[in-house]
Amino acid sequence: MLILLQSRKKTTVRTESVIHRIERIAELSTARMTTLLIFEPEKESIVPGTSQRYIFIVPFQVRGYLDLKSIDSNSIEIYEGESRRIKLVLPPPELEVTIPQSKIPDIRVINQSGVLVKVFGNRDMLKTFQSYSKEIEQQALISAHEMGIEETSRESARNFFHGLLLGMGFDEVVVLFKELERPQSLRESTNTAIR
Repeated sequence: MLILLQSRKKTTVRTESVIHRIERIAELSTARMTTLLIFEPEKESIVPGTSQRYIFIVPFQVRGYLDLKSIDSNSIEIYEGESRRIKLVLPPPELEVTIPQSKIPDIRVINQSGVLVKVFGNRDMLKTFQSYSKEIEQQALISAHEMGIEETSRESARNFFHGLLLGMGFDEVVVLFKELERPQSLRESTNTAIR
């Protein structure tokens, strides 16, 4: 009986070649979530000193992605030896909130009495949303954070780079993320959710 031992030829992978492979990606979309946001702005009434409250039900999308342009040689550590290991430190996922233009007709408005109304035309509704865009975006980010899109985005990126780097010949891959200081409103929402 003839036993053939297959030896694996080890090639040296330099940090620059890994960076070159990652630079070609530039931006990696890692998660997408579509959901509804309930937003309650107040609109001044015709009667002085009073206001009308409305509830807007807004479909929105949040996309988690990694901007890979910041990866450099300080982000990668390669260990050669019995087994070839690599440690990659990625930037934290970024979140992008959008309200697709095709979904603007799907926005629902409920007045103080709980009646579904169409108070505005599409042009007025768009103007109203533009005036509240920062508040809507902030609430959407808080909602997405509570639903776990950041963790989903991290896990997706970890899986992608694990496969990519194993395919480049590494035996062990460790993917970490830089921590980014969260805006105060997200920290407060997380603290509130934990209580």
